[in-house]
Amino acid sequence: MLKYIVWGVNSIDELSHVMLTGKNVVKRHARLLETIGVLNIKSNTLELNKAPRNIALLYCIGIIDEKGFFKMVRDYILSIIEQCSRRVNVENINIYFSGDGGLLIETASKIDESIKSKIAERILKKLKFTYVHFK
Repeated sequence: MLKYIVWGVNSIDELSHVMLTGKNVVKRHARLLETIGVLNIKSNTLELNKAPRNIALLYCIGIIDEKGFFKMVRDYILSIIEQCSRRVNVENINIYFSGDGGLLIETASKIDESIKSKIAERILKKLKFTYVHFK
């Protein structure tokens, strides 16, 4: 079920059809996944909770590959940056993962030091990187 949701099949009706099972079975499994924080149920639609823990779970059980893992983590980091400041253009940001647990954020535009601190604090808190450096 998670594989189909990652692929974009996220309505209970569609999942029931592609999985060849009843809607009640899909709903029961969805409620279980919602209870543990992997999914959010919104009416007839299932939405993946893209928290780092869940992204790692998807990678560990083979639903996404390494490329998908890093793309989802990158998207998560960009969402944190957008939450901190809407003025930062995330299209011009490159993110590099360091082998020693650090994160390098490279941007073409100038970011205010207070915004950098806010971004770094949130990333360190949510993702447990060793350090965040801006270039």
